[in-house]
Amino acid sequence: MKELICPICQNKMVLFEKRSDINGNLVNIFICQSCLVIANGNSKDDDIGLQEQGLRNVYSFNKSKLAKKELGKYENHISGVLKLIDFSPDGKTFFELGFGNGFTLYAARNLGFNKVIGVDITIDLYKNLNRYFSEDNISVFTDIKMVNDKVDFIYLWHVLEHLSNPRNIFDKLREISNMGCYVAIQVPQYKKDHIFDAHHFFYTEKSIKLLLENSGFNVENIVYDISNEFMTVIGIRCR
Repeated sequence: MKELICPICQNKMVLFEKRSDINGNLVNIFICQSCLVIANGNSKDDDIGLQEQGLRNVYSFNKSKLAKKELGKYENHISGVLKLIDFSPDGKTFFELGFGNGFTLYAARNLGFNKVIGVDITIDLYKNLNRYFSEDNISVFTDIKMVNDKVDFIYLWHVLEHLSNPRNIFDKLREISNMGCYVAIQVPQYKKDHIFDAHHFFYTEKSIKLLLENSGFNVENIVYDISNEFMTVIGIRCR
């Protein structure tokens, strides 16, 4: 059995239980007894191919869809998140890690953000979509190290659970963010339907607060989607 170290507080994780994943495979589930983050023992640090395949399965764009109608759904969603913090996008820079097919980037631009930046491990899906929309004020990259701008709003929607080293990513997010930058996060809670190899960690309130605090962000609000078993976290850079 492999030894796991907590990516947040660096303590050794212990075996919590054995579960079957969404595909019926047996999984060793570990937990950090300090911050209570939960780890999928079957996930691998070097899983770019697996993550790329997951992107294609979830975010592939069907040409039969009405692109503008679909975009409207994303605009409504982003608007709802902004209302949680009474945030005005005028003159601000939006950043998304894990943008998939790019709908969120276009939605943020249309809602009034002055500049929109996205990072993902592949931009192929984005290229399939950008024939429908103007790319004005949108920049995309395949590595967060390529981002040189300072941002005002960070969007991590169902991304954090896919990161094998979230602390490193948050340290970089701190580097590219302005003081007072908001971060909006949604992650799946721990349940069988959410256990599969592409999901490294499941976060609790305690673990996600510690992750943000270690990188200079304070948690301002936590909201639960009980029906889907998701946790939404709003944080702000304070130091």
